[in-house]
Amino acid sequence: MRKIAELFGGPKIEVRATSGMLCVDIQQRPQPLAALVTSVGDGYSAWFLHARWLQLPLIVRMIWIWAMVSSVPLLLYLLFGKEEVVEIDANKLTIRKGFHGWERKREYRIADCRELECQNGGKDDRPRLECKVAGKTIRFGDYMPEAAAVEILTALQRTLPDVAQKICAYPGGKEQFLTLRLNR
Repeated sequence: MRKIAELFGGPKIEVRATSGMLCVDIQQRPQPLAALVTSVGDGYSAWFLHARWLQLPLIVRMIWIWAMVSSVPLLLYLLFGKEEVVEIDANKLTIRKGFHGWERKREYRIADCRELECQNGGKDDRPRLECKVAGKTIRFGDYMPEAAAVEILTALQRTLPDVAQKICAYPGGKEQFLTLRLNR
């Protein structure tokens, strides 16, 4: 999946800094090649099952039905992408993740946030931003290039320097440093 996202240029990112707020729009681009592969796989499975449907045990038929139905949301996601909006102000970090009318909104107090940084992603992981909030790690901006993450962190530092110092701080005395992770 990471290779396909890189093939289509990754997400479209827009950073807007206003007085007292940083807003980042992240639009995941549609992935028509992956959607085509998924559709071909579903079509082949349907053709294969149609010829042998009555010979298959009931449990196998139920599993195949579940797999075919569950591939529809994946296909829609691949065709239309998703959107994220990250808003940071003096009091809270708000992350909205949406998919064509379905939106999930999470709000976190800035006082609870720390260690905002860019994760480049390993072999089985994708690059993104992550932040620790009250003992758990929140992740956003999947497939974000490092240059875009640095731009976001720089805009945060320029727009809201006090918030940047709190949210990018590490426990144990590294409060004055903004972690950009440029050497990875």
